[in-house]
Order: sequence, then C-alpha cells, then structure tokens
Amino acid sequence: MTATRLDQKLANIKADPSGAKDFIICDAKDSDMGFGLAHAGPVHDAEGRPTGRLKGRIEFLEQIREIVKQDIVDLMLLSVSNLHRLAVQERLFEGSAMGTAIRANDTTDVWAVRHTAYRNTPALPFRTAELRHALPGRNGERGADIGLYAVTFNNDVEADRQALQAFKEFRRECEDLGFSYFLEVFNPNAPKDLSPEAMPFFVNDCIIRCLAAVPDHVRPKFLKVVYNGPKAMEELAGYDPGLVVGVLGGSSGTNS
Repeated sequence: MTATRLDQKLANIKADPSGAKDFIICDAKDSDMGFGLAHAGPVHDAEGRPTGRLKGRIEFLEQIREIVKQDIVDLMLLSVSNLHRLAVQERLFEGSAMGTAIRANDTTDVWAVRHTAYRNTPALPFRTAELRHALPGRNGERGADIGLYAVTFNNDVEADRQALQAFKEFRRECEDLGFSYFLEVFNPNAPKDLSPEAMPFFVNDCIIRCLAAVPDHVRPKFLKVVYNGPKAMEELAGYDPGLVVGVLGGSSGTNS
C-alpha cells in the first residue's frame, strides 16, 4: 500500500481534531460518471470563444496528467475506466504521494446527462463500478487507494430505505476486500415535506443514524458534505471527534 499525503493528513487530524492545521484537497475528475459525453466541457479557441465542439477523453486525460505532475492535490478522484488507463496502463501515479480514488457508485441524482429529468425524482441507489476492478494490478500496478460512496436522503421512506440497503451491501464488499471508502452525503435532491430551515439538520441526523451500527473498521475514512451554514457544520463536526468532516466544493457545495 502506497503511503499518501491523504493518509498522513487524516492521521494528523484524528490525532488532534481541534488543533491540527492540515487541509486536504481532492480534485474531482469523475464527471464522466454523471454528465456523459458533455462532462469535459466545451473547446474554446485562442480568444476564449466556444468552438461548438466538446472536449474528448484524450483532452480530459491530458488535463489530469498535468494536475498530477503539479503534485499539489492530495487525492485524485476518477472513474474506474480512467483510473485503469492512468494508474494501471500508464503507471502515472508510480511513486507519487497523491492518493487515488474511484467513484464507487452513481446514484440517479448524479445522472445529469443531456435531455433528461432523472434528477427531479428522489435519488435511487445504483452502482456501475465493481471494486475488484479498482484493486492493484497483478504486476504491482497501483489501483485505487480509496473509493467514494455517495448517498442522498430525501425524507422518502422507500427511497431512503433502498439507499441504506445498498450502502450496507457496499460496506460488506469493502470489508471482504479490505477496501477503504469515504462517504459523500448530498443534500436532498427531491425532498418530501422538508423546509429549507429543517433540511440541514435532517441531513445531519441521517448521517449519524446511518453510521450508528457501523463499527470503526468499516466506517468511512472521512465525510464529504455540503456546507449548510456554521450551525449545522459545527453540530456535525462536534458530534464525534473521530469522524473527519470535509466540504463539497463547487457552486453546490460552498454557496451558503
């Protein structure tokens, strides 16, 4: 197992939750799992104007290679196909202290492909990835150090029950394979009978409740959540010093 900056920083934070100054940066390059062909964005000309063409996989992979060369981020999050290309076939992360991660599931609320309305209904669990495909290669090629598993609760009893059941099955597979994960909890995408004021605390309660029966060795290495204001964040982060809480980046994660 490769020693990574992520491992060291998490260890520092857990050893001194209130005093550690470590700051973990994850670069999410898993957009192909949600947006399909359009995920890499448009191609612009020399003047910055859209050309009408979308970037392809070759251009997207080159962006990732350039970021890895910079060696600034602590964790690179990829789809399994791109992890296999870069980590196994190219050995891009050979000798690097940068952590490697895969998006381990793709619930329906991340299905953001063009001309669809999937995200307007309560999130349902789904998993394209198979963890065995993310393990180190037979010849010592580096695989994924960790996986990202995402859940979304909507106060919809059947959808939320399905989410919890799928999460349980995932944890069992992680335990069997000795695979680590971190847990991403989105805000409700189609909330049922939840006011905006109640929503952050509903999410906090769902997080703690879904981990209550999970022993330490199968718990997520850290959480990735939306920042819902100081009160909700302080409540969640202060509940259990052993549970490291990270914040989702981008417009949906840091706009409060």
